[in-house]
Amino acid sequence: KSDDFNDIREDLKYCVVKGKTYREAVKYKEGHPEKVVVKRAKRAVNKRMIGVAGSESNIGTTHSIIVLANYFRKKGFMVSVAEVNDSGAFQTICQEFGESMFEEGYFTMNGIDFYPDCDEEKLQDVQKRSYNVILLDFGAYSVDNRDAFERCEDKIIIAGSKPWELEAVNHIFANASKDVLMKYVFCFNFTQEKDYQAIRSGMGELESVHFLNYSEDPFADYSFPDGDEIFMDI
Repeated sequence: KSDDFNDIREDLKYCVVKGKTYREAVKYKEGHPEKVVVKRAKRAVNKRMIGVAGSESNIGTTHSIIVLANYFRKKGFMVSVAEVNDSGAFQTICQEFGESMFEEGYFTMNGIDFYPDCDEEKLQDVQKRSYNVILLDFGAYSVDNRDAFERCEDKIIIAGSKPWELEAVNHIFANASKDVLMKYVFCFNFTQEKDYQAIRSGMGELESVHFLNYSEDPFADYSFPDGDEIFMDI
């Protein structure tokens, strides 16, 4: 027996619609792995707001936030992901996997609640619910969303490490003070190990620099490198 409401709800859904499985999305059709196995553990923690933004569009922000959500869910946390950008990616995911939207405006995958198209009112409603971790997908970092991003307890920047992608990181440097930047966590995508030191050196005094693994299917991956270090107080 589980006292985790996400587990209970998933069990009820299975009983009502026996044999229902997630429809394989076209982009993940070949060799879709099993869903993440969750450790059933009660976690006595306060609500944690974690903002995730990309250094630019199409840099893997949504992909990475799904993996991060799995990381927390596997540890037994109650997790939600709120889309606070206008990409429409969450609606697409819901449709591609054949998921049903609940009346409250979310759908569930792997025991994680996803809230598409979150405005301020909807986000306030999410904050009232019994989640331990609320992840906010800001899309591309910009002057317009910077204030909301900085109000999160944890501020994660997903960045590219190719020479033509690093200019977008410089744009972030130009729009935030040194004190603010020191509180950002920079996670670089698709980086060869031989380039780690050069990138760290280029980040100067900014010490929270990490490198993400390649993940073909984010819904089946819960490995977030250095996660235990980044979130050691959760």
